[in-house]
Parts: sequence; structure tokens; C-alpha cells
Amino acid sequence: MRGLARVCALLLLVGTAAGAQNHGAVPTVSPTDSPSFNVAPKPKFRPGDASLAARNGLRLPSQASSAPASPAWPERHYALGVLFQNVHTCTRGQSSGNGSPGEGQTNGSSGQNCDLKFHLNGFAGFFSWFFSPWGLEVEVSAVFGTPFGTDTTLVTYAAGPVVAFREHERWQPWFHALFGGSRLGIQFFTGPFLEGGNGGFAWKLGGGLDVKFAGQVGLRLVQVDYLYMQLFGQGTHGICANSGLIFRF
Repeated sequence: MRGLARVCALLLLVGTAAGAQNHGAVPTVSPTDSPSFNVAPKPKFRPGDASLAARNGLRLPSQASSAPASPAWPERHYALGVLFQNVHTCTRGQSSGNGSPGEGQTNGSSGQNCDLKFHLNGFAGFFSWFFSPWGLEVEVSAVFGTPFGTDTTLVTYAAGPVVAFREHERWQPWFHALFGGSRLGIQFFTGPFLEGGNGGFAWKLGGGLDVKFAGQVGLRLVQVDYLYMQLFGQGTHGICANSGLIFRF
């Protein structure tokens, strides 16, 4: 009986020790038992995907965070400007002996006579309507001076197409071609204006650069035009330079 009791006590002791060992053991995981996760590969966008997404009204992830910037120059707008103008013209040809003002003024660079030569300063105003990069423009100018020793006024009026380039946010270059007429008035003591041969067809071709300020105000930094007029029965060639304020609405 004592031997059986000793065996039972030994078995009880071994079982208790085995239970305590299993309770504090840390399970081990073999490399083959680790869970696996399927990660989808990052999508790759080809160069043509952007245009395809734009046609379908979608935006790519790289484009979703960037909002399109509002253009500084609206596509449809009106422009009104007041400019300072400088005109320098000269009609080259042989002296006709008809008593035209400025007859016999010699152009030193070419040796030809300048039948009509004057340098005038004044103002110009324009109104433009842009319905796209293209638009329509009307311009009227009046310049004054005393090139012949008497008060002289030159008025031009013209209209035509204008095109502007709005790729830049602040700077806007543009070009126009205007067609109309001109009138030259010379004040004499014997009469109000010189009679006959002082007006006719005129056109100008040129361009310039506008700078946008805050709000609707801008600056026409420069405008240069080639001017052709019919005065005194002859073609008169000149250069017009302008600069001033513009308003867009």
C-alpha cells in the first residue's frame, strides 16, 4: 500500500509540473504558418489616359487635388481704353508745286522730297468686344500740333478685327488690323481749314502688350501701329505709338 501511494503521489507531481509548463509557454509560429495578404499593385497611368479620362468626364488621382485656376483674362469681355498717342508721318515724292503744306522738305536719309511731314501728339480711345481670343475693335484718335507754323489737327477713325493671346495670367499681347479714314485740318488766317485734299482712306496694322492690375484696371504698356493715309492725293506713311489705361468689364 505504501508503494502504491508513492506512485500516485509521483504521478500527481509530474502532472502538476506539466500543466504549469504548458500554461506559461509561448506558442511558436513557423514561417510557413504566417498569414499572407494580397496587396493590389499600384495602377500605372499611360500618357493617353489623361485625355481619355477628360473625354469621359473623369479626373486622374494626380489631377483630383489640383483645382483649375481661373483665367485672369475672361474669354468674353469688353475693353475700353484712353491712350496718349504720338504720330510721325511723311509723304515722300517729288515736289508737285501745288502749294501743299510742307512742300520741299527734304528727307536727308534718302535725298527725296517730303511733300507732307508732321509730328503730332494727342489722344486715342478704343472700344473692343472679345467673344473668344478674337474680337472686334473701334478706335478714334485726334492729335494736334503746329508742324507748318499753324494749328494742325489729324483725326483718324477705324475698325477691324483684334486677336489676343491669354496664355499668361497677367500679360496679354495682341494684334489688330483696322480700316477707316482720316482727316487733316490746318488752321489758316484766311479760312477755318485747308480746302480739298485733306482727307481720305486710312488703315493701320500693329499690336501691343497689356498688363493686368488689380480688379478691372490694366495698363496698355505699349502699342505700335503702322499707319497709311490718303492726304493731298498721295499716300502718307506713318508710325503711331500709344500708351495708357484700359478697363475690362
